Amino acid sequence: MPLTLCVKPWAGEICQPKKFRQLSSNNTTAPDIELELDWVYGYRSNMGVNTIKYMSEEDNKGPRLAYFAAAVGVVYYTQLKPEKSKG
Repeated sequence: MPLTLCVKPWAGEICQPKKFRQLSSNNTTAPDIELELDWVYGYRSNMGVNTIKYMSEEDNKGPRLAYFAAAVGVVYYTQLKPEKSKG
């Protein structure tokens, strides 16, 4: 068994896609697609301190909670229910 498979057992199972096309390293154009985040599922607070903040009412939208979930900043409006995220 090659040493690579001993250290990285997944290496024998991973292969490049058949239609893979390597883009040039100096490509600075944005992709022709837009994504919109609908909802953020999950929140992990056991590894941090002060990871969620309560923000008082503003603009008659009610109180809000602000927190991070992975690399996304979330503002949760407690009365309106939709999340506003930046990520």
